[in-house]
Amino acid sequence: MLFRSTTDYNIGIIHLEEPLCDTIGGLMSIHLNTRLNLGDHNVTEDRQKEVWSELFQGGRFMLDQAFGHLDADGLADKIRYMAHAGNCKFIFVDHLSALTSMYGTDAGGSKNEKTEKLVITLQMLTQELGICIVLASHVRKRSDAVKSYENGAVPDLDSLYGSSSVKNYSDAILVIQRDQRDGNSPIVYHMIKNRLAGELGPGAKLRFNLDKGRKIGRAHV
Repeated sequence: MLFRSTTDYNIGIIHLEEPLCDTIGGLMSIHLNTRLNLGDHNVTEDRQKEVWSELFQGGRFMLDQAFGHLDADGLADKIRYMAHAGNCKFIFVDHLSALTSMYGTDAGGSKNEKTEKLVITLQMLTQELGICIVLASHVRKRSDAVKSYENGAVPDLDSLYGSSSVKNYSDAILVIQRDQRDGNSPIVYHMIKNRLAGELGPGAKLRFNLDKGRKIGRAHV
């Protein structure tokens, strides 16, 4: 099985803007190498039920959608539950700007102060629970306008959306570079912070395969 061929760790996913049905459909599509959401496929309903069972009946994934109001304490409660009840070792949170927006006007403090509290809370949870938390973040709009991120500029530590706490408290930071003007432009991953090993620089070059609905190595495009 594609998901079980690399690790047996349980995985938690907290999406702030994506319905659970889309998350489930996306995971099933990756597993099948077929874009189920487009409808133009030959995967039978029985096969889809089999894949659903393979992925979700064993408790491998815990999914949560958090539309509405969510502060740092509420997020921490969700993560603790996933770690303790679901034995999740990797928890993905998508994304930071949605989290800061969910605080609302009644929470007090600036957006940077809210971001700092969120990031510090997540860092403390990794130590408390012995887990890895992967937090998705947007980048700031470039002020020099020489080359935008959409046109292939490589984000650096100061490009991250929010306060400086994002770069200060993260153990590792991986950014994605791609020139959206060129359909053949690769997706390049760059390690710009690596507290554990120290190795930095460009890494994998991938392409999004439109038929399979997943990123694959350039040699297999």
